[in-house]
Amino acid sequence: MELNNLIVRAAQPEDKTAVLDFCQHTWADTEDYIAEVWDVWMGDPSGQILVAEFEGRAIAMTRMVQLSDQEGWWEGLRVDPQYRGRGVVRCLDPAIAHYFQSRNISTIRCCVGAWNHAMPPIIKRRGYELVGRYLIHSAEAISVETVNLKATSTKPLKQLTVDDCEQAWQLIQQGKESPLFICRGAKWQTLTRKQLQERLQGGKVWGYWHHPLQGLLIQSHLENEDSVLWVGHIEGNPDGLVGLLEGMKSLAFHLKYPKVSGFFLKTAPLLSALEQAGYSASPTGEFWVYEKRT
Repeated sequence: MELNNLIVRAAQPEDKTAVLDFCQHTWADTEDYIAEVWDVWMGDPSGQILVAEFEGRAIAMTRMVQLSDQEGWWEGLRVDPQYRGRGVVRCLDPAIAHYFQSRNISTIRCCVGAWNHAMPPIIKRRGYELVGRYLIHSAEAISVETVNLKATSTKPLKQLTVDDCEQAWQLIQQGKESPLFICRGAKWQTLTRKQLQERLQGGKVWGYWHHPLQGLLIQSHLENEDSVLWVGHIEGNPDGLVGLLEGMKSLAFHLKYPKVSGFFLKTAPLLSALEQAGYSASPTGEFWVYEKRT
């Protein structure tokens, strides 16, 4: 293949058929999600899909998104199997870089499933570093009357307001840098005080009170699914984590979600609390979040 004949351009609606055709063969044993989000992505002004066209047909795609003034997200890199290993990704690189540079984005992140063995080398060669390992855990929603009957100290979560911002922010920081928050479409960005205030104003933050605030949940969502109470971030003291996780199950029931689910940072205390609270790990395995600062 002559790479000189490759055209990199913004995706058009008519590229959908070709892209979804080669996305059927992304992985041998895992279904690709591009078909579920293509139309949403095309209509989202905060992001842009690029395609690489060869001989009049799209043979590769990727997407970039601006999440905040200085943070961006890179996702959805796909190459038609018959053209892999021929430098197609390198041809996309200048357009990807231009997107972020033109918007003064200085922090770019992406997420890769641990089963996707081809991607880590590609990402690392482009200057990204691993910043977190996450596991999906889920639990069925249950009424507050049946939540962990043995844990008599477990209390229902309380919806927080802007008046609780200071306490919530102090709990989130706990002497460390601001953590990452999983926003729309499973994208990670820095959790700032401003974002916390916006979530509080929107009624998307709940706290676990046990004299004083011991834990909190910030709700997020997926672009293609609203059937679960989706966790954007949780924070809790060691004594409050299990109670928080238990309370999240009854909160999901109250909000009429069948279950609660989210990406949880792979740390021993959190994994232990998830197990104690009756959450189950997804068989999909780990997800690795990478970051590059420019």
